[in-house]
Amino acid sequence: MGRDLINPTSLCLIKMGKKGLELAKAHPDNLPDEIKNQIILKAMPLGAKNGDFTTTNIGDYNFSGYVFTLPQQENRNNIASLVAVFDSEIKNPSKIRKVFDFTIKELKRNDLVNENILSNILPKLYKGFNDGYMKIRVSSIVTLEFDFKEDSNEEIEDSIASNVKKDVWK
Repeated sequence: MGRDLINPTSLCLIKMGKKGLELAKAHPDNLPDEIKNQIILKAMPLGAKNGDFTTTNIGDYNFSGYVFTLPQQENRNNIASLVAVFDSEIKNPSKIRKVFDFTIKELKRNDLVNENILSNILPKLYKGFNDGYMKIRVSSIVTLEFDFKEDSNEEIEDSIASNVKKDVWK
């Protein structure tokens, strides 16, 4: 089955700006402006909160977005969303959620969640999705590492364990 690669067309960082939602960065910046505007509007549904994950479509494009808190120095915390955009059907949204969740939680654990760092790692995150493996050095002590193949094996093992448990209790 291969590495079950996830090949997004683009990754976007959407944040709440002074005038509403805005695109902080897209990598690669290859989406039509109309699609970008629609993603900005739909990336964070009304009432979205930290940890929410959505998958939806805009015309021929599909996207999955992960909402998280973006700490601010002077003002109250902001809300943002990491978005993976596809020009075809999304084959494994749960894996996208795992990668985004892992990335944000690791950055939070090390007090490194900010717009600058997220904008800087977006190209490496994109490459990781396309390669099936990511290793992103964020600082001298923090490296984000995620192997999509190992994650697939864990899902298979969890599924096997769950099926065995069901068989035992029949």
